[in-house]
Amino acid sequence: MENKRPISPHLQIYNIFSKDMTSGPSFLNRFTGIISTVGLIYLAAWLVCLAMGEVYYDYYLWFITSWFGYLSLVGFTFAFYYHLINGLRFLIFDLGYWLTRKSMFISGVWMIILTLITSVGTWAFILCRYILV
Repeated sequence: MENKRPISPHLQIYNIFSKDMTSGPSFLNRFTGIISTVGLIYLAAWLVCLAMGEVYYDYYLWFITSWFGYLSLVGFTFAFYYHLINGLRFLIFDLGYWLTRKSMFISGVWMIILTLITSVGTWAFILCRYILV
């Protein structure tokens, strides 16, 4: 007899858009972790170009100050803050707090609000301090 059920829970049993805001943010937490890893590659490339000399550093600056560079940096900033805040939220879940549907939903809404505030605040600071001078 052939069993066609998955061995462990998989995507087909999760409702990503559930009302308690747990499985969707969990999925996005994994995705933003991957995006943050790509951001670390940008950081490593910056350090390598800095060590290799002025010519390579100028190439890096040309890339990072292009529209794609700024767009990816904004994306990395959002991914970093989302991953951080959602990780703290799930840590609180692991400690046994906020486990009712209502508190899960409220913490999920606050997680999104805090992610937007921190991302916009970071880029407002960067723009005012360094770019729009």
